Amino acid sequence: MMDQNTCFAYLNMELPDDIRRLKEAGYYDATIARIDACLAEDWTASQNQPLHPQGALPVNPTPHGVDAWRQGLLAHREILRREIEIGANSLL
Repeated sequence: MMDQNTCFAYLNMELPDDIRRLKEAGYYDATIARIDACLAEDWTASQNQPLHPQGALPVNPTPHGVDAWRQGLLAHREILRREIEIGANSLL
Protein backbone atom coordinates (compact mmCIF):
# COMPACT_ATOMS: atom_id res chain seq x y z
CA MET A 1 0.00 0.00 0.00
CA MET A 2 1.20 3.50 -0.82
CA ASP A 3 1.60 6.15 1.81
CA GLN A 4 -1.25 8.61 2.26
CA ASN A 5 0.48 11.47 0.45
CA THR A 6 1.00 9.32 -2.64
CA CYS A 7 -2.74 8.55 -2.72
CA PHE A 8 -3.51 12.24 -3.23
CA ALA A 9 -1.85 12.07 -6.65
CA TYR A 10 -4.91 10.07 -7.78
CA LEU A 11 -7.54 12.66 -6.85
CA ASN A 12 -8.12 13.31 -10.55
CA MET A 13 -9.75 9.87 -10.85
CA GLU A 14 -13.50 10.31 -11.31
CA LEU A 15 -15.74 9.07 -8.52
CA PRO A 16 -18.49 6.56 -9.35
CA ASP A 17 -21.86 8.29 -9.80
CA ASP A 18 -23.41 6.97 -6.59
CA ILE A 19 -20.46 8.13 -4.49
CA ARG A 20 -20.26 11.48 -6.30
CA ARG A 21 -23.95 12.17 -5.70
CA LEU A 22 -23.70 11.35 -1.99
CA LYS A 23 -20.67 13.61 -1.63
CA GLU A 24 -22.28 16.51 -3.51
CA ALA A 25 -25.42 16.20 -1.36
CA GLY A 26 -23.32 16.50 1.79
CA TYR A 27 -23.92 12.97 3.11
CA TYR A 28 -20.30 12.46 4.08
CA ASP A 29 -20.84 9.52 6.44
CA ALA A 30 -22.83 7.66 3.78
CA THR A 31 -20.18 8.54 1.18
CA ILE A 32 -17.42 7.11 3.36
CA ALA A 33 -19.49 3.96 3.96
CA ARG A 34 -19.99 3.50 0.19
CA ILE A 35 -16.28 4.07 -0.48
CA ASP A 36 -15.45 1.48 2.20
CA ALA A 37 -17.83 -0.98 0.51
CA CYS A 38 -16.12 -0.41 -2.85
CA LEU A 39 -12.68 -0.82 -1.31
CA ALA A 40 -13.74 -4.11 0.31
CA GLU A 41 -14.57 -5.65 -3.07
CA ASP A 42 -11.99 -7.64 -5.01
CA TRP A 43 -11.90 -5.98 -8.43
CA THR A 44 -9.32 -8.28 -9.96
CA ALA A 45 -11.97 -10.67 -11.28
CA SER A 46 -13.86 -7.94 -13.12
CA GLN A 47 -10.75 -5.86 -13.99
CA ASN A 48 -12.34 -2.45 -14.49
CA GLN A 49 -15.43 -2.33 -12.33
CA PRO A 50 -16.75 -3.53 -8.97
CA LEU A 51 -18.37 -6.96 -8.95
CA HIS A 52 -21.70 -5.55 -7.77
CA PRO A 53 -22.07 -2.05 -9.25
CA GLN A 54 -24.64 0.33 -7.78
CA GLY A 55 -26.10 1.78 -10.96
CA ALA A 56 -24.65 2.38 -14.38
CA LEU A 57 -20.89 2.55 -14.78
CA PRO A 58 -18.96 4.69 -17.25
CA VAL A 59 -17.51 3.01 -20.33
CA ASN A 60 -14.10 2.64 -18.70
CA PRO A 61 -14.21 3.71 -15.05
CA THR A 62 -10.54 2.92 -14.44
CA PRO A 63 -8.46 3.95 -17.47
CA HIS A 64 -5.32 3.93 -15.29
CA GLY A 65 -6.08 0.62 -13.64
CA VAL A 66 -7.82 -0.72 -10.59
CA ASP A 67 -4.97 0.26 -8.26
CA ALA A 68 -5.16 3.91 -9.32
CA TRP A 69 -8.91 3.99 -8.71
CA ARG A 70 -8.43 2.39 -5.28
CA GLN A 71 -5.82 5.03 -4.38
CA GLY A 72 -8.17 7.78 -5.55
CA LEU A 73 -10.98 6.41 -3.39
CA LEU A 74 -8.62 6.28 -0.40
CA ALA A 75 -7.68 9.93 -0.95
CA HIS A 76 -11.33 11.04 -1.26
CA ARG A 77 -12.19 9.08 1.90
CA GLU A 78 -9.42 10.80 3.85
CA ILE A 79 -10.53 14.25 2.67
CA LEU A 80 -14.11 13.51 3.72
CA ARG A 81 -12.98 12.30 7.15
CA ARG A 82 -11.01 15.51 7.64
CA GLU A 83 -13.97 17.65 6.54
CA ILE A 84 -16.19 15.85 9.08
CA GLU A 85 -13.58 16.39 11.78
CA ILE A 86 -13.21 20.10 10.95
CA GLY A 87 -16.99 20.50 10.95
CA ALA A 88 -17.30 18.84 14.34
CA ASN A 89 -14.54 20.98 15.82
CA SER A 90 -16.06 24.20 14.47
CA LEU A 91 -19.26 23.51 16.42
CA LEU A 92 -17.37 23.58 19.73
